[in-house]
Amino acid sequence: MKFGFGWFALAVGLTGAAMAAQAQIAFKQQPARDWSVSCRENGYCIARTVGASKRGAKVTLKLERSGKAKSKIFITVRPKSPALKVGMPVEVTVVGHEFTLNGPVKKVYKGNEMTFPVSFKDRAIDKLRVGRFAQIRIGFGGKAGVVTYDLSIQGVSSALAMMDIAQGRLDREDAAVVRGGEYFGAVSYHDFSAIKAPAKPQSDEKSSEILDPEHSLSEGEDDAPRATAAEAPPEIIDEESGLGETMRVFSEKKIDDKVLIYGYRTLGCDLPAAIRAFGAQSINLEPGVFLHLVPCQVADLNVPYYAVMETAGRFKQVAFQHSSAEDGADPSFMINAAWDKKSSTLTGHQFYSPNRDCGSFERHSFSFREQAFYLQKFRQKETCDGKVRKPERFPVSWSGEGD
Repeated sequence: MKFGFGWFALAVGLTGAAMAAQAQIAFKQQPARDWSVSCRENGYCIARTVGASKRGAKVTLKLERSGKAKSKIFITVRPKSPALKVGMPVEVTVVGHEFTLNGPVKKVYKGNEMTFPVSFKDRAIDKLRVGRFAQIRIGFGGKAGVVTYDLSIQGVSSALAMMDIAQGRLDREDAAVVRGGEYFGAVSYHDFSAIKAPAKPQSDEKSSEILDPEHSLSEGEDDAPRATAAEAPPEIIDEESGLGETMRVFSEKKIDDKVLIYGYRTLGCDLPAAIRAFGAQSINLEPGVFLHLVPCQVADLNVPYYAVMETAGRFKQVAFQHSSAEDGADPSFMINAAWDKKSSTLTGHQFYSPNRDCGSFERHSFSFREQAFYLQKFRQKETCDGKVRKPERFPVSWSGEGD
């Protein structure tokens, strides 16, 4: 992984007493997947992500932390409206991970905020890191009743890593993420080359506005999240947002090491060249479940892909069921694999001739209950006769019910 900025290179080289003396870094509104991260000159960092209810009511979820040693992390909830009141029930749930932070509002901070202060060692941080979606429920009472907001929290590890690095916590015990080399995995989805300190030092005029020793009460208009066109959340976000969409990346440095390890250690793939040529695919099948399709070798016609299923932060290589007509086909690979969003199936095809006039096509359905793929249909054109047609139009050789 390349890091194109001086302060991060400096941080990597610092250990022990030198690390303790490391200067903290200030920067404004840097993206980390669905989060936006900023750090002030005094070392106070804030990561934000925005969600909405089904009626479009907005809420901001923030992770805030001061630059002090062993400081707490504040998980802050900020609905745009109605107003929070002391005693209202609030809960933050990581979808699919059976984990919830809940409790009554104890204080209402300026800006209509309430917060859950947690230790950097708290399991809430680990649950946020493995989750992909979160849900916030607030019992406003009255006409508003209970409002449920849905949020994407993808990129939380990168956001926390940016905060750790900016606060000089690299390899320190009180780091939320970047301990013992873990930052390589934590920032694998984020390009740090865009991170720069402000051209001029920014004074922290609001540093005196503190009720809690570590939690800033108000950020004011200047510090409000500014979503760019690329970062702006959809008007209504729910649990199904983005499901079935394919994200493609062309660098192994942007793919989780737990996905790459199968290609390097088990299958002997040439990943850098193959990913650069064809791109790796990541598909969000359901909340907390991702399918990663990775090209193994460069080829003119038949590119072998292996697949890794990510479920609740755990990774497992997929074994494919192949037709008996293709005796000897390696279950580790699917040729020219692609996700078909319209039918929610995985397809693959291969050609038996460089003229593309013969070959096979296979379609696999996904069992959500068993978290596995099953062969649904197999098509084959064995005769290479010079007549070219799309593989999905080859004659049907076998058909099953599918899942």
